[in-house]
Amino acid sequence: MAHSLCGRRIVAGFRPTLLALAGVVIFSGSPSAAFADTVDMRDVVVREFEAFDPNYRERRQQYAERLGALAARIAAEQAAGNTLQCSEQMYLEAKWLLGYTANWDALKDKLDRIERSLQDKTQDFATEQSPVDGFWGLCYDQWFMRVGATATAFGLLTSQGQPPRYRLRPRLTTGRDLINYLQGLLISDIENTGIDHRGELSSVMTSYSTAAYKRDLQDVLAGFVALDENIDWDAMREAAWFFIHGSQDIGTGYWGAWYVIDGKIRKTADLSMTFHVVRYSKGEVVRRDNQDENRIASPVNVPDALDHCLTRLLLSAASVQVAES
Repeated sequence: MAHSLCGRRIVAGFRPTLLALAGVVIFSGSPSAAFADTVDMRDVVVREFEAFDPNYRERRQQYAERLGALAARIAAEQAAGNTLQCSEQMYLEAKWLLGYTANWDALKDKLDRIERSLQDKTQDFATEQSPVDGFWGLCYDQWFMRVGATATAFGLLTSQGQPPRYRLRPRLTTGRDLINYLQGLLISDIENTGIDHRGELSSVMTSYSTAAYKRDLQDVLAGFVALDENIDWDAMREAAWFFIHGSQDIGTGYWGAWYVIDGKIRKTADLSMTFHVVRYSKGEVVRRDNQDENRIASPVNVPDALDHCLTRLLLSAASVQVAES
């Protein structure tokens, strides 16, 4: 009930503000659910996956059952005191493969590797920083997941006043690299690729919107990048800004994943992505007029009640977890 009430408060109380905002982790294991119109996006995404693979539903169910069984085994081992950090990282990646792709070969391989990893009860190595590129998340294959793990670890170290052991070697070093990467994630053509980019897009949107709006964080990161890496931080920041402003749907004011559906671009309204852009900009985002994209208006502030509502949602979720444990 708290979720429903808060959802209504956000939509009803803050929609005028969100509509005025300027143009442009943790992912769930299921397809996106928010078209700007009344279409149920989950059904549309499944239909697109079925166009890519006619046996999509059957195969997804088969692998979902196996993934669920492995999750139960990991939980049992963790309850017995075995943290299994590597197994857990591979599980999260398998969950992403199941929820956002039809790459069955990669998913099967990942599940096989999880099963073999359960034989190793000591997996502390998975929480270490890589001496090769300075990133965390050694058991992830997906780069965006390593970025998320690194952001978490880096934030913890800096809060404690400790430097990382190794310097970072980012994969993206120019503004062009960053723009090409982000634009490649914005639009999903599931029928032809078998991939829904929403999960990855949501994760990196959080990371890059944080960096784009926090100059102090950029300064800290610059201090821990490998000395032989030539990174134009101003160009990277401008690239992030360019994407953030350009990927907002000015018709609704929201950010979200875009899809090729029946030969047309369909945009989704994603409250999570929108919240993170607003949150890290502290509500001070330049807005574009809906009638004239070239006209720039003054910054707008998001009411404090948005933070209050989110806090209630998080507390509600925590209460449910405690009650179930």
